[in-house]
Amino acid sequence: MRTLLLLAALAVAPSAFAQPSNDTPATATVVTTDPFTDTNVSFTTATDAGGYPNSNGTNCDGSLPEVFYTFVAQGTNLTITIGSPSGTSYIQVFESEDTSFTQGEALLVCSTRTSATLNTLTAGRRYYVLVLNTGGDSDVTFGNTTLPVE
Repeated sequence: MRTLLLLAALAVAPSAFAQPSNDTPATATVVTTDPFTDTNVSFTTATDAGGYPNSNGTNCDGSLPEVFYTFVAQGTNLTITIGSPSGTSYIQVFESEDTSFTQGEALLVCSTRTSATLNTLTAGRRYYVLVLNTGGDSDVTFGNTTLPVE
């Protein structure tokens, strides 16, 4: 009986602690609806994609575990919220047509709070959003704009 329980625990364990599939710009989750909520994001197992250091005199530290999202704006406004913030939380928004952007050249906003609101998006442009929450898993919500279904 103990052997069966041990085998069952080992079979479940890798998936229970797997890193999120969207922890680099190249694997960013495509935001498809408005509002859009990614539930129970595994920030505790996310990795550091690297290459996103503190920039433009901001206090955002992109060298911590993060997840990425992407969308093409259909309007000018967007609000992004970390649902259950704990520990250190950042939201960074980049404007870029591809994943080869660098933070200094494409950074639009760096919020050290648990939400960020943008009112200057350009319809038809692609954006990437880096979200970080070091204290635990959480929901991430996008809303207040017309986002496309890609």
